[in-house]
Amino acid sequence: GLKWAQCMRENGVDVPDPKPGEGIRMTLGPGTEKKLEQAQKACEQWQPPAGGRPRAESDGELREIAACMRRNGVEDFPDPEGGRVHITKDVGDDPDFEAAQRTCQKDKPGPGSK
Repeated sequence: GLKWAQCMRENGVDVPDPKPGEGIRMTLGPGTEKKLEQAQKACEQWQPPAGGRPRAESDGELREIAACMRRNGVEDFPDPEGGRVHITKDVGDDPDFEAAQRTCQKDKPGPGSK
């Protein structure tokens, strides 16, 4: 959900990072339908599964990303549990977080490259 929320923000839709145990929340103003549709298309690769069920095929990828984040300076980045990664505020505020995230996701296929 974190990658999806970040992608949505990068595509002009204000979506806060999801909190553990809560669904995705976003506030939309008038005239944002087209922007939302475009952002959803751009970010569909990271769309959280419906009903909060983890995607079984993503667990290995999440473990690889977690290990990569730790190798790149975010020592407290957690391993996934149940197909999800619960990132605390301390981990998210790590000064190396954004650079590590870019590094660890650069080899992952982007939206539309399926």
